[in-house]
Amino acid sequence: MSRFEAGVGHVPSLEEVLSITDSSLKVIDRWRTDLPVGDALAVIKHVRAHCDAAEAELLAARLEAGATERSVESLLQDDEKTSKRTAKKRTKRAKAVNKNRNIAKKMKTGELSTDQADVIADASDKTDGAAAKDDELVDKLASTPPDQGRKLADEYVRAHTEATKVQDRYDRQRRLRNVKRWKTSRDTHVLALEGDETSIDRIENAIRNRSRELYRADGGRDLPQGQHPRTRDQRNYDAAIDLLTRNGPTSNSDGNNPNKSSKPGKASRPSPRSTIVVTMTAEQASGIDPTPIKQVGGGLLAPSVLEELFCGAELVGLVTDHSGMPLWMGHTSRLFTHAQWLALIARDGGCVQCGAHYSLCEAHHIVPWEAPARGPTNIDNGALVCTDCHHWLHDHELILVRDPNTGTWTTRTARPDEIAPKRRPQADQAQPHPDPKRRPKQRPEQRPPNPNERTRTATLF
Repeated sequence: MSRFEAGVGHVPSLEEVLSITDSSLKVIDRWRTDLPVGDALAVIKHVRAHCDAAEAELLAARLEAGATERSVESLLQDDEKTSKRTAKKRTKRAKAVNKNRNIAKKMKTGELSTDQADVIADASDKTDGAAAKDDELVDKLASTPPDQGRKLADEYVRAHTEATKVQDRYDRQRRLRNVKRWKTSRDTHVLALEGDETSIDRIENAIRNRSRELYRADGGRDLPQGQHPRTRDQRNYDAAIDLLTRNGPTSNSDGNNPNKSSKPGKASRPSPRSTIVVTMTAEQASGIDPTPIKQVGGGLLAPSVLEELFCGAELVGLVTDHSGMPLWMGHTSRLFTHAQWLALIARDGGCVQCGAHYSLCEAHHIVPWEAPARGPTNIDNGALVCTDCHHWLHDHELILVRDPNTGTWTTRTARPDEIAPKRRPQADQAQPHPDPKRRPKQRPEQRPPNPNERTRTATLF
């Protein structure tokens, strides 16, 4: 036994520390095989959270001593096994801990997960550390799932950001706008657009909208899973080519006409999916309130961008019932109107369960319209949910509940009169997972392509 193990004070060698660490990990491995899966995962999460917190404290001490962010990122990449993106995220987490050491303490005790800490770190980075120092915000985010916590963090950032800073950021992004092309190791070619967030959001929304049209033309939900002529990624690519060239290869892999609808004569419901939606108070619109205006599903809008969108008639500023828009409907209509869609987008911002972009969402009746309780088609009984979460809620007979104070959503078991009659399952239809506590698979995080990485491209819808 070394002096380090015996408790005699001295500076241990790296070999000693690694040896003791390996011994501890072997004990955990033995326990892992004996424990139930849920308990084993709890142990692994605890160890991971403690390691993440310890690393953040260590890096925070270096930052406090005068080290630059770049030097900390380089330190994390010394082993040449850490990507730049991961190094930046961990450095950002350390910066937040440097502003408030309680963040690391909460991570160690399990009050705060690493994902929740990263939400705080992102908000802190955009507010010069104010978000990390705000203990009330930290506590609120610690009790909120990360996907919904991002909405709270976004609102905090908006309230603590000056319009001039947003304009300066936009101007810098515009100066750096460019298009790059390169060839990959798979003998394919990549065309990447780099620029301001608002323009990229508009392009992405247009691709999503066109891709959905191609999906419906290819057969949509009427075609069993796995029998579509092209994959989601291929469909997104074809949608982008079609929008850029107006005569691109939008036909499917068999050369069939994609514009031939599988449901002739069926009317499509109005959809705001390609619309830019912003919400603002009367004080913001009149200039009395100088805080930046936020694009729903996007970032803060620079004043010059807002003026441009107003002039180009590409902007929808949602006005509530004071404008006379029919936001509430009776029991006679099952489908939500275009106006109600806009209201749900403005309130929810995206999927209330997983945070998916609103262009990926559907209007969900909290109490089903077909149920004995006859849930009305109005805003109070509506919520935006993505397709996966929509099926998950119906399959497991769950009711969404919104906290009016925080705007966060939870679920409860539906009462008998809140359950819609079961529909007859179609052939080849995927069956729901037997465990209602298991959430739908999260959508992959969107990020710009990296020519040095051979990863799956980001999913657009």
